[in-house]
Amino acid sequence: TINYVSAHDNRTLWDKLEYTHPRATEAEKRAMHKLSLGVVLTSQGIPFLHGGVDLARTKGGHHNSYNQGDEVNAFGWDRKAEYMDVHEYVAGLIELRREHPAFRLSTKSQIRQNLKFVENTPQGVIAYTLNGRNVGDDWDKIFVVYNGEPEPQTVKLPNGAWNVVVNAESAGTQTLGEARGDLTLPPYSMAVLHR
Repeated sequence: TINYVSAHDNRTLWDKLEYTHPRATEAEKRAMHKLSLGVVLTSQGIPFLHGGVDLARTKGGHHNSYNQGDEVNAFGWDRKAEYMDVHEYVAGLIELRREHPAFRLSTKSQIRQNLKFVENTPQGVIAYTLNGRNVGDDWDKIFVVYNGEPEPQTVKLPNGAWNVVVNAESAGTQTLGEARGDLTLPPYSMAVLHR
């Protein structure tokens, strides 16, 4: 599969968020933006990123800009400084994906054997585990969870201590902290943990 949330046609991801959530705060839109890209970059299959998505690229809301010229279609490079948190988050997720083969399983049978969805999660929450040991990953077990709700949500982690490498603010391969028991995710956020 090719996984994406925006492409060169139609609105950019940032413009889609502004269009579909006109009352959302800037912080909420940034969180939704990071979560959307996090889902793409931690899903099995091939991630497709629209150019400039890490800069929260905008085309001023145009949904069909093929004939709008550079004024609308050019990358707004000045947005990198303004949206550095988004840029660094995406870079960290790309690093995570590159370094850990559990995020790049290549066959249906590998996915069925090594990816298990967690049952009984709160509404708007999707969680799953990856068996890294079976696919040659340095991490034996990986836990991925997404909260698509506008409210914090709590999930129960599988037993034991887990190293957090992705949270609402940071993404990558370095340990940000340890978690066990219940994990509360802020609105529109994700987490990746391993042991």
